[in-house]
Amino acid sequence: MKTILILFIILMTLNNSNAQEIEKTETAIVNQSFGSIAFKETLYTENVTNYTDIPSQLAEKYGSFSYESLPLDRQIAELVRLWVSINNKCSYCTIFHTQDARDSGTDIHKIDNIMAYKQSELFSAKEKAALNYAEAISTVSYEKLQEATKEVKRYFNNEEIETIVMCTVLMDVWARVFAVKGNLPYYKK
Repeated sequence: MKTILILFIILMTLNNSNAQEIEKTETAIVNQSFGSIAFKETLYTENVTNYTDIPSQLAEKYGSFSYESLPLDRQIAELVRLWVSINNKCSYCTIFHTQDARDSGTDIHKIDNIMAYKQSELFSAKEKAALNYAEAISTVSYEKLQEATKEVKRYFNNEEIETIVMCTVLMDVWARVFAVKGNLPYYKK
């Protein structure tokens, strides 16, 4: 009985520290400062069931703050995040990842031209493979996924491919969370 009690206490301690880490990650994500731009929630503002914990946990591993531990090149990860953000029409995500792409040293012309990457020679074949794969995943295009998977395997190892998958999924999840919240940008006074 004593062993069970000790295990229970350890488990509760771990869960509590994990919850604190999740809360820190979520706060870091949703309370970003973008100079004169702020965001307000205009729709659903509750979080009674802590439904934002899962995207926060994903962000700890695959988000912009984790670039040092990602097996994927930071600039490629940011291009993927930015493309998915714009495609999902998420204002918050687009502003966040435009800035992160700049901070990563990504060429400004690539950032400006991201939605036309297929018709652009600014992007390498490797970058296009990552973006094609992200597009096929985000738009759930089974037809495109077959070719995009073959293409991405030419340039990336399994760890990198899985990171592209999870960066894409993460952006899709956050875009929907922010849509539910009704996050709208405005200029601070």
